[in-house]
Amino acid sequence: MKNIPFFIYLLSISFSIIFISCKDETSPVTPSSEHMEPEGWMIRDEALNPKLVVWQGVIQTSWNGSPVSDTLAAPIDSVSGRYSIKLLDDKKMIITQPASSDYVLKIVINDTSTAAIVQDLQAEWAFYLRGKNAGTTSLELLLFHLGHIDVRTPEIPVVVPNPGPLPHRTLKQQFN
Repeated sequence: MKNIPFFIYLLSISFSIIFISCKDETSPVTPSSEHMEPEGWMIRDEALNPKLVVWQGVIQTSWNGSPVSDTLAAPIDSVSGRYSIKLLDDKKMIITQPASSDYVLKIVINDTSTAAIVQDLQAEWAFYLRGKNAGTTSLELLLFHLGHIDVRTPEIPVVVPNPGPLPHRTLKQQFN
């Protein structure tokens, strides 16, 4: 009789190990889907030229032999040019963005009192930056898959210079 509690203890541990080790991402209710595992991110300007590139988690200063910025700029009280976001595979080629609603791209700005993200459509893989106050902040691109982060960029510096040094458009000019 003294061994019964010990036997129950061993039996419960055995069941726990079996159920935990057999757990995977498959479910009879929810079909499994692929995770995105890009090697890099590319932010392109309006002319579709690389503006900023993150490769294997590091912000680059050159890409395919050409210089690229390691910082984005947001003019005060107006919007930047349109930035589009692309994912890169291990051969440095652009990957088609996931079309499934299982994936959601989020753009998070660190200090919203310095700059803001402006998007035409929330689901679009493009954005504008609007400066609020001169200073620096950062943004991060996050690709969510079924509610969890599949991949993210490091914090990308954003500079909001004092008015005047950058050519910019007013919000009214941008959207007319």
